[in-house]
Amino acid sequence: RASTVGSGNYSAVMVGYDDDGHEHALKVFDEDDDDDESNGAGGISLGALREVSILRIFRGDNAHPNIISINDVQALFDNEEEDIGNEVGGRLAMAMPLFPHGSLASSFSKISSKRQKAIIAHGILCAVAHLHEHEIMHRDIKSDNILLEYDEENKAFRPVLIDFSLAKATKPMVMMGIAPESVQAN
Repeated sequence: RASTVGSGNYSAVMVGYDDDGHEHALKVFDEDDDDDESNGAGGISLGALREVSILRIFRGDNAHPNIISINDVQALFDNEEEDIGNEVGGRLAMAMPLFPHGSLASSFSKISSKRQKAIIAHGILCAVAHLHEHEIMHRDIKSDNILLEYDEENKAFRPVLIDFSLAKATKPMVMMGIAPESVQAN
């Protein structure tokens, strides 16, 4: 971990590095509280499991350039509780691309051209349409949950929808034509 990028009610996002020194955003989910929804799986909240499960659907052929991709998902354990079988110390962490330009909320004043605004609006609408085609509702679209990536080829920012902790599948995955084995890690 290098530095904290942001935090929410159920997680914190930090800059992390892989073995080759490449930067990633590392979303570390908070341990489940007694008051929060729990799945009984080592303190991992249902929101964290829901977000990881939904984002895993949008890999490979289902990937979309305006929806955040996940690079890896790991269980983290405190130094005192390194035993993998210990259900108390585990927290879930999700590695994703890092977007140094920040969110739409923090960059809104820098976006002045009508062309750029139209590109951002179109990208967000395309992401939502792709989600709805797969029977997924995001349920928390706001400017803080849209990151910007600069596309050198088009000389414009591309929006990327993030934070799927409140997202919901409107149909069970099997009914959506997604067999459970296609959702497992590659």
